[in-house]
Amino acid sequence: VVIVSESTECSTCADAVEFEYNVPDKQVIDDGEPGTSSEGSWLVSGGTNPYGGQSLWSKEPGATYTYESMTAGNYQVSLWWTGYASRCGNVPVEIYDGDTLIDVVQVNQQQAGGQWNVLGTYNFTDHARVVIVSESTECSTCADAVEYFLVR
Repeated sequence: VVIVSESTECSTCADAVEFEYNVPDKQVIDDGEPGTSSEGSWLVSGGTNPYGGQSLWSKEPGATYTYESMTAGNYQVSLWWTGYASRCGNVPVEIYDGDTLIDVVQVNQQQAGGQWNVLGTYNFTDHARVVIVSESTECSTCADAVEYFLVR
């Protein structure tokens, strides 16, 4: 916005301008959608109440499932997993702002499956990335969906 004063007979005022852009209140990324990637073995799960049509599981230590969004701003991050008897009780979920690790949340996937579970609220200055890490051969780790909800 440029305000131009073109007259010597009257004054021109330049006080303020407000730009408003449409930022969606939330973004959901389901397994297999753009913005997801994986390392290691992730198989389709028979777990109950998946978000969308399916969820994935792994029992491979070191396998990761990533949800990445170009989202920047203050967002509440929630995770959805399916219920299954073999789920792990202490799944590490890494939260990144771009390439910078900002938090690790331990998630009990033996409870609260089939619903959104809030991990926390984070200020993303670069882009948001959530990484689910499989650590055990004794229990299964689920990757299903992530929700980024804008906190205004």
